[in-house]
Amino acid sequence: MKKVVITISGILFLISLINGQPTSQVQQIVPQNENPDVSSIIDFFGLYNNKEKTANKFYFRFASLMIQQPLTPWASGTVILVKPGEGLTIKAGEVYALFYNLPLSMLIQMGKFHTDFGYINKLHKHELPTFNHPPVLYYIFNSSYANQNGTRTLTGDEPNNDVGVQISTLLPFLFYSELEVGFLNGNNATILRGGSDAINTYLLKSKNYWDISDSTELNLWFSGLSGKSPVGNAITYVGSSYLGLKIKSKTLPEFQYLKFDSEFYYRTLIDKKTVLDKLMGYYARILYEFRILYQHQIGVQFSSTIPENIKNKPIDNSLDTFLTMKIFRNTEFKFDWNANITDTKDIAHNMYLEFTFTLGPHRHLI
Repeated sequence: MKKVVITISGILFLISLINGQPTSQVQQIVPQNENPDVSSIIDFFGLYNNKEKTANKFYFRFASLMIQQPLTPWASGTVILVKPGEGLTIKAGEVYALFYNLPLSMLIQMGKFHTDFGYINKLHKHELPTFNHPPVLYYIFNSSYANQNGTRTLTGDEPNNDVGVQISTLLPFLFYSELEVGFLNGNNATILRGGSDAINTYLLKSKNYWDISDSTELNLWFSGLSGKSPVGNAITYVGSSYLGLKIKSKTLPEFQYLKFDSEFYYRTLIDKKTVLDKLMGYYARILYEFRILYQHQIGVQFSSTIPENIKNKPIDNSLDTFLTMKIFRNTEFKFDWNANITDTKDIAHNMYLEFTFTLGPHRHLI
């Protein structure tokens, strides 16, 4: 009996290698047309801060231009140019080639892009339900973020963006499981907390999805980054564990889904078995999406960053209450009330009113 089971499992495994895994929105990408897709985003926001009275005004946050060009039935190129709110410079936010519909259900991304670490790091600011990424993500990747206090949200910096290659494939399991490896420069001074001469960084990630019922989906992801610091022989390890639960409605058409997700981060710097630095933190969020003409979201998010000694009080607690409304097809309004408590017990209240205008078929393939 065991031999029969092993033989059948082996045959199924070989079939999966030859024919690939079941299609998915991640691994199976179909270009819309042969012409380039050109789109742009313009983002403005108003700020009220109880600590920085002079900062209470409207700002031009950024403008971006995205060009996506199908190259072959299995490859495309993407260029995203970004004009930050301050200064006259235009920078290349992302420039990469994407190879899809490959054997073994592989997906390959090469160039400069948002590192596929964890869940929320991949998202751009205009894709977030909140005004910014959770503060813990900035602490994990860039310790100087903690010193910017209330004005940190005005910098417009994305969390982790690097140059390299990421390769993912589906695993032959009964549930949807994706394995990804990445080889990155590590020279953007955020992963390894070093200078521009930081050497390579390595990424390993596992994504797992389960359909608990027809209306309930469970996601469990694990990510790890590792690389050598340019200072001495110290090695940085960064880890992430993500849990997501989405519940959809079958009976109410105006109710889309209720989603709970949380992500735990851990970073340590080790030099010859001596721990030089350790930091951990998490965010947790509950989000309700509904539809009245267009999709809208409302929810609460909490983020906390904890120092090496877990008995100490968290060095940063952040609470966001947000409402995102799509007013028209190309116009989105976002309200985010944020309360931030630093290690000095200094409470800063921020209220953001953000308006995002989209022109063209703006969509990220992954």
